[in-house]
Amino acid sequence: MVASSTSSRSIAVLNTAPTQPSAVETFIGNLLELVIHSIEGVRGRLVGGSPQR
Repeated sequence: MVASSTSSRSIAVLNTAPTQPSAVETFIGNLLELVIHSIEGVRGRLVGGSPQR
């Protein structure tokens, strides 16, 4: 999937705190959504059309 360092880090997180990965995944998902929406809004403003949502 990704680099070996990232996988080992996620494995370490899984070993230390079993309840954390879901919260981290949710946070990362929300962050990605926010970034995508902001990019879409900027692109819409640059093109001149009204941004969706």
